[in-house]
Amino acid sequence: MTASRLARYFQRIRYAGGTEPTLANLQNICWLHQLAIPFENLDIALQPAPISLDPDDIFAKLVDRRRGGYCFEQNGLLALMLQDMGYTVTMGYATWTTDDGEQVPPFDHLLLQVTIPGIEHPWVADVGFGRNTPSRPVALAEGVEALHAESHLMYTAVPIDLPDRQWSIRWRSPQDTTWTLLYDLDLRPRTMADYQHRHVYHQTSPDSVFHKGPICSKPTADGRVTLSGDMLIVTANGERQEIPLPTVDQQQSALAQWFDITLEEYPQ
Repeated sequence: MTASRLARYFQRIRYAGGTEPTLANLQNICWLHQLAIPFENLDIALQPAPISLDPDDIFAKLVDRRRGGYCFEQNGLLALMLQDMGYTVTMGYATWTTDDGEQVPPFDHLLLQVTIPGIEHPWVADVGFGRNTPSRPVALAEGVEALHAESHLMYTAVPIDLPDRQWSIRWRSPQDTTWTLLYDLDLRPRTMADYQHRHVYHQTSPDSVFHKGPICSKPTADGRVTLSGDMLIVTANGERQEIPLPTVDQQQSALAQWFDITLEEYPQ
């Protein structure tokens, strides 16, 4: 079962590397996962359809049915696959301050701490944060600054000493000298059940950002493509293009063309 499951996942993300739990394999998988499996809320904003966090259901949706998902699904799937490969994986959460000055509640964003054999410090892996998701894992080691070639951004981890937060992840462009906070981390080991109340909130509350309209987004080799409501946003080599999609047929066509997603039902 494990070998077959890994093979299907590798095919889904177009990964042709080895199965050994190495840093290079982890880096490749995290980037290819993001290229292949979009961040999306379509089951919340459009259908709506209940989202299961059972590992088999997540695998069936994102791999076999070729859909995307949000952080609980994306990083839930990644955790399952990395464990199959022999990595040691624990679930943690991230929190940050929104543009409106509000602190994001605990357990609102699931991410992973990954231990790699032969490497002293662990890594943070995240394939489900949307636009600012690091393209590679970030080393949980003080003073390590790394350029992520795929996104052309620098990332670093800074230790902090709070009861519910141990690290901050920060980013900057290579041309800047000032770091910007991405999020703070609480990496004490959790189970999927710990995220259930936020998962229910995002599916049911009209106040959730995921009820503001459909989002489907993923990076590309030279930028990013996003369907947001009735607008398609394509960024390539720093050039941003906004394409209105006023009709349902145009929105469905964009989902199929850019994300390989065909919904069984699409609101008229």
